[in-house]
Amino acid sequence: MCQLRPELAHINISKVAISFSKTRNNSASGLLASLTPLRFEGGSTVTSKNGFLYEIPPLIINGMTMLYILSFMYPRFINLPLDGKIHTIIHELWHISEKFDGDIRRFRGRTFAHSGRKANFEKQVDIIAKKWKMQSSFDTKILSMNSYQLKRNFGKVVGQRIAKPRIFKLP
Repeated sequence: MCQLRPELAHINISKVAISFSKTRNNSASGLLASLTPLRFEGGSTVTSKNGFLYEIPPLIINGMTMLYILSFMYPRFINLPLDGKIHTIIHELWHISEKFDGDIRRFRGRTFAHSGRKANFEKQVDIIAKKWKMQSSFDTKILSMNSYQLKRNFGKVVGQRIAKPRIFKLP
């Protein structure tokens, strides 16, 4: 997706840790995925709030410093229809800052993560998803499977859970 769509071309996916978390129940509603930025505003590892300094420790995987954690909720995400999975992936990738500095894409206003109105954010995601589907030759066979089909075809589903680093107050 990042290679095919210019809107996502700034993303170096090798610095995005992919994580899976098991849902507490098999409900179809609830959180599907999340993007955790591993830097504060402007890509800084330190921020100030209420007169205190806070730091986010680096997340290093296989010797590489990660800038984001992209987490998928299992089996909820896996059980979405294909279009829902594509939309969810692009939604989370669209949160990544255009500078790819570990911060999120920020919009003006109080709800800076979703451009003031989530509907506007989702409209952008829909446009990118539609363009990607039109130009992609990606084999979506595995992505189209739900958790039952994956288990039936492959025996089990395995994914890595990556804990989000804890922000700590500096002395």
